[in-house]
Amino acid sequence: MAFTGVAQADTQHVRDAGAPVAAPAAKPVKGTVTSRLGVNVRQYPTSNSKVVGTYRYKQVIDLVCKKTNGQPVNGNRVWYKVNKPNGWVTARFVKNHAAVPLCK
Repeated sequence: MAFTGVAQADTQHVRDAGAPVAAPAAKPVKGTVTSRLGVNVRQYPTSNSKVVGTYRYKQVIDLVCKKTNGQPVNGNRVWYKVNKPNGWVTARFVKNHAAVPLCK
């Protein structure tokens, strides 16, 4: 068998190098509201921004990511991004069930 220097393509392993494949979105981390008064969902990670929704005491919510340099609430600067409704909740009144990734 002679080597000709030409490789044949294995058509079963050829991929289209066109559009990039998006990585799957990270699964939200569960958290529980700890304040008996509930917690406001804010438009931005500050208690001065508009309230866009609320969660009730002991409600389990989805935490998308966290910001660690938001406005402090009782000394806690961490805010969690939530999607329903789209906004932010202070970590001071939410107990996360697992590590929450940083927002990009």
